Amino acid sequence: MTVLVRSAYLDTNVYIAAYQRGPLRAPTGTFIGLLRARALAVAGSAALRNEFGAAPVERRSRGSVALYLELVNLELPRTREAAALKALYTKVCGLKGPDAEHLAFAVLSGVDAFVSWNRKDILRPSTVGHLARANDLRGLRTPLILDPAEFVRRAKLTPRRGRLVLD
Repeated sequence: MTVLVRSAYLDTNVYIAAYQRGPLRAPTGTFIGLLRARALAVAGSAALRNEFGAAPVERRSRGSVALYLELVNLELPRTREAAALKALYTKVCGLKGPDAEHLAFAVLSGVDAFVSWNRKDILRPSTVGHLARANDLRGLRTPLILDPAEFVRRAKLTPRRGRLVLD
């Protein structure tokens, strides 16, 4: 199934991985390069900004914050609707509060993709399934949920106006 991707919400760990030594840096850099080249809309949130300040010192980076400010086109404030979805996702999906909150913002913003390195919680098939069922019952669209490496691997440019699709 081919999916047109015009927008994405990046989990905090993606911004941090772009500036942290280790195996995630290279695939994250390739992903960020694709975002910059294709000018995809990137949604952010008040929760993301708060997490940058709360990150352990060894993971904190001015570069991560600068990257967030460069890429984000729309920053969502905390709302009652986001809080209600966060509570639902925490209960139904068994997610920690911050993870549930990021997914709530992604769903409410209507992005096409949610990108995270959190394989332990967010990227698990059971989590994605629970999230999709909860959203379907409420008439909400669930974005594709994948890591930056998978996003890059599946990304293809269409001949028509250079649109980005995922296979």
